Amino acid sequence: MDPYNFLRDNPWNTFWLIVILVWIQTGFAMVILSAAIKGVPPEMNEAASLDGANAWQQFWKITMPSIRSTIVVVLTTITIMALKVYDIVRTVTQGRDSTDVVANRMYVLSLRGGP
Repeated sequence: MDPYNFLRDNPWNTFWLIVILVWIQTGFAMVILSAAIKGVPPEMNEAASLDGANAWQQFWKITMPSIRSTIVVVLTTITIMALKVYDIVRTVTQGRDSTDVVANRMYVLSLRGGP
């Protein structure tokens, strides 16, 4: 079987760059959210269970409100990382094959003197 250059196939190359960005951020988000969930006092879930709440209700009524601030921090950090996608595009494709982003275009036009 011949090798396939998946970074040249437009529009799938953009999808693969998104996968790279998600893969980079997944570990960070999982560690932070896991620590936040483990920080929820088990007594709250036990009390809700005694009151008749099922696991789904415990998650939405107790766990989610308890970790809301952590979710905001994780979403903010991931959003900032998504805006810094320049380094992924610059390293992997250098803006070729319709994967250019604004920051890469600015670099090419200003520092290198043209397209």
